Amino acid sequence: MFKKGIVVTGIFIASTVLQLISQIIITRVFGASFELDVFLAAVAIPAIVVTVIYGTFNDAFLPLFGEKKTNDPEHADQ
Repeated sequence: MFKKGIVVTGIFIASTVLQLISQIIITRVFGASFELDVFLAAVAIPAIVVTVIYGTFNDAFLPLFGEKKTNDPEHADQ
């Protein structure tokens, strides 16, 4: 269970790093401007919402699933 949590966290970190790299590349290609700032803000807002939902779901669901998996492994996946 711990290894799976590490994998999920690693994927999340890699995704965040890739988003940062893509924003750096977009800024270098298009230059700094008001329009680009608006675009990046528009992209960041859904990303923040997804991050908050993911974090909440992760913090709430995984401990419950782990407990269910420990107590009743046959029915935990249902």
